[in-house]
Amino acid sequence: MSDSPRRGFVIAPGKVVPRYLRDRQDQLAEAGTIEKSKWAVLTVLFVVTGAFGMPLLWRSDRFSRLEKCFWGVIVLAYTAALLYGMVMVIRWSVGDAVK
Repeated sequence: MSDSPRRGFVIAPGKVVPRYLRDRQDQLAEAGTIEKSKWAVLTVLFVVTGAFGMPLLWRSDRFSRLEKCFWGVIVLAYTAALLYGMVMVIRWSVGDAVK
């Protein structure tokens, strides 16, 4: 051991991202999110979630406010029509079961 002063450095916790996390963050940034594609958002709204996908529509920056209002009304009407159709099928099937 020498008597020379030691030099060191301290890394504050959470300031340096490990390499494996940096690589993952870069991959996610390149892939983008579903909100970046109008067609992906509309597909999710009409095929997968219906009205439950409205937050995805409103979070997307690809749609203008007017487009968001338009698609919001269309999706709500579509969801209401699906629910009405489901109620009618249930009433029909219960009616057949009672007879």
